[in-house]
Amino acid sequence: MGIIQYTTDGELTPDTSNVLILIEIFDTYRFVEQDSAFKYASLALEIAERLNFARGILIATYSKGSMYFTQGNYQEIYDMAFTALQQADTSKYRAEQARLNQLLGISYASQGYYEPGLRYFMRAKNMFDAIGNEMGAMQNLVNIGVSYLKTQNYTKALDIFVRIDSLRGLKPATISVPVNLGFIYYEMGEYQKAEYHLKRVINFEGEKFDRRSLGLATFKLGEIHLAQKQYDQALNFFSQSIEIYEKLGNKSEKLQALNGIARTYLLTRKLKQAEDYALQVYNTALEHNALPDKQTSSETLHRIYRQQGDFQNAYKYLSLYKSYSDSMQNDEISKKIGRLEAEFDFQKKELELINEQRQQNAEHARTVSEHRTYLFITFSLLAIAVVVASLLYRNSKLRKKANRLLQEKNEEIEAQAKELHKMNELKNHLFSILAHDLRSPLSSLHGFITLNEMDSLTQKEIQKLVPELVHRFQYTSNLLNNLLHWSKSQLEGYTVEPAEFHVKKLFGESTEVLNQKAANKDLSIQNNIDEEATVYADKNMVDLVLLNLVSNAIKFTPKEGRIEVSSSQDKGYTTICVTDTGVGITEDQLATLFDTHNFHSTPGTENEMGTGLGLTLCVDFIKRNKGKFWATSEEGIGSQFYFTLPSKKP
Repeated sequence: MGIIQYTTDGELTPDTSNVLILIEIFDTYRFVEQDSAFKYASLALEIAERLNFARGILIATYSKGSMYFTQGNYQEIYDMAFTALQQADTSKYRAEQARLNQLLGISYASQGYYEPGLRYFMRAKNMFDAIGNEMGAMQNLVNIGVSYLKTQNYTKALDIFVRIDSLRGLKPATISVPVNLGFIYYEMGEYQKAEYHLKRVINFEGEKFDRRSLGLATFKLGEIHLAQKQYDQALNFFSQSIEIYEKLGNKSEKLQALNGIARTYLLTRKLKQAEDYALQVYNTALEHNALPDKQTSSETLHRIYRQQGDFQNAYKYLSLYKSYSDSMQNDEISKKIGRLEAEFDFQKKELELINEQRQQNAEHARTVSEHRTYLFITFSLLAIAVVVASLLYRNSKLRKKANRLLQEKNEEIEAQAKELHKMNELKNHLFSILAHDLRSPLSSLHGFITLNEMDSLTQKEIQKLVPELVHRFQYTSNLLNNLLHWSKSQLEGYTVEPAEFHVKKLFGESTEVLNQKAANKDLSIQNNIDEEATVYADKNMVDLVLLNLVSNAIKFTPKEGRIEVSSSQDKGYTTICVTDTGVGITEDQLATLFDTHNFHSTPGTENEMGTGLGLTLCVDFIKRNKGKFWATSEEGIGSQFYFTLPSKKP
């Protein structure tokens, strides 16, 4: 049978009817067998274009575009829908054109261009309202709500979706409504409401509905549980989301769920599993050139390797993250300019079509028509000039803003790189401390035991050596204690647990540890802290600060000296002062005393050794408790070390 064209009066021919039959078959497979649905939509479009079947082209374009949407292929949607609308007769097939305007809106919005997308959704809604298509108008109202959600206008978005939900209830056609309510409440921090609406989706028992909604709902449930540190539940929902996206063939949105698993394992310090998943996301993103996923996974890998202490790889992925961020900024600017230029061309085409139509209708009154046409062209060109000028101005502003944001991001990344370099130097310094200061007392102990086993020591020699060994191991014990607290404080996730307590009582309990050290040098320690003096801080941290400051005072105070711990209160803060009559500190030493990336150590009055780590801990712990730390000193007279903390809970 030969090809029969679509007739001029709009009636179907046998061949054009086949296009609509293929569309019906597409609708049957749309939600149950995506590959078959895509095949039938493609075949329908091919036949419609061959027959020049205008309405069939519009319907088949919408059908095929909806499958591209399910696959996450948004660029194809834009190209198809825009081309079809340019070729369509604007006076016919309003419903089909409304759907394609809807697809254009989806194309813009899904690529992050929510403002032009919002205009197309509003245009589609108005067209559906004009022809009385309630469902089409409702769908675009949903899309408008999503656009408000994406632009963080949560109040408008919530108003739209609550209204739709109350009017329509949960049906296959409105399955996206509870999904979006879940997303909105999540962004507003109302996790219980978000979880309720998302579970409505996963518990829905209908057969024909968009399965992508299940993938989105399970992914966001994973995010909710992750935000609430419910890690097992988060892993469960992320895994469900991955399974759904695999069935849909949606590789782009599957990667975000895989990265969610990597972040969950990172937060639970299962760093090997986190590394495996993050590398899977990163390698897949490289394979498919998925720039956003390369950016997020490289950031996750940077955090993983930093926690592992693998600063080389941490720096590598930090550099990659910076590179991808730069590329995304540049890519976003280029895409916005391209979309604005395409939108301008489309508006220009509409103006030209309107101009041609008016010229045809005005042939019976040529003189008047020419005058009106002249005016119309003049104003049209003026409008085009205004649009071009505004677009150029807007593009200039966008580029300047993007460059500013890019500069800020670069500065932030450079600061992180410097911090990593300092941490690497710090690690090397700590290893040198461990290698030198821990080996010495162990070697002494080994020598003592060896000589004792050989009966080479007299009782008098043993009595002479034991105090020296005790002194060395007291030093080693203090070193290990400070190293332990310092290393814990550097870990991500280490938390301060503040409470209100009396400082005098705390220091009184701690002096028992210090009394023997002070007695060995005939030093007096005076606890002159006010009985009522309180601070709101982490008790263990404050205890360690006091121990380190008084230990330093003992170390640098000659025999028969005096150490005083006192307090004062002013404007809601308590100040603690540790004063000694020691050797004091030079101005040069005082200027570099609080550099937390370099440890300073000077022998005491009786050649007591140290690492400088204790003072670093003091500065760090006081800052973590929202306090201040400083010192004054006069060489040969003594030193005063101060720290200030809140007196009460805010």
